[in-house]
Order: sequence, then structure tokens, then C-alpha cells
Amino acid sequence: MGIKVQTADRQPALVYENVHLEKLEIVQSRPVTEPPYPKYSLLITYRLYAIGDDGTRYYSGRPRVVQIEDYVPKAMHAMEQGDPRLIQALGAIEQALADILDESGTHGKTSVI
Repeated sequence: MGIKVQTADRQPALVYENVHLEKLEIVQSRPVTEPPYPKYSLLITYRLYAIGDDGTRYYSGRPRVVQIEDYVPKAMHAMEQGDPRLIQALGAIEQALADILDESGTHGKTSVI
């Protein structure tokens, strides 16, 4: 996964600007069929790492965590403020899951509803 951060931790000769995803967890606690919308909690655990001159990766000592409870209303609010990134990210995750299930061939053709 190729992600870089803009504000990076720095040590002599190392810039910790790359992201190593350790965990992406989405928990749905209200079904899609229950109004007004499904309830998702999102948890991301990651570490920053630097790449030395010799290509060696140096990982930061502590994992970092981002957690968003009840993701959909926060994403909708951000979209109303002109920032569609959170709602687009959820759609991309749903599409990726459908593509992975489709590729596995265990359920036939899959699609996002």
C-alpha cells in the first residue's frame, strides 16, 4: 500500500512519511434494512515508517489509531460541507469487498447495492 503523510516524524537521516496499514476494521451494528441508515464504526491501526538509503524499512515504535464511530452521519455532514472524501472512501471499500468476493468465485457475481 503506497501512502505518504505530509507532516512526518524525523530522525537524523530518516523521514517517517510512509504508512504501513496494520488493521482496517469496519463493524456494522445496524443492518442496512433498518432506517435511517446502517451504523458503521471504523478503526484503522497503522505505523509510520522510513526507508533508509540502503532500502531498509525502519518502523516507528508505536502504532497510531484512527477511530470513527457512526461513520455515515459524519461522512454525510462532511459531504454537506463540500468534502465528499469520507463517503467516497466508504463506497470504495464496499466496491473493493464486492470485487474480492466476486474474484473468489464462491458466491457468483457480486455487486454493491
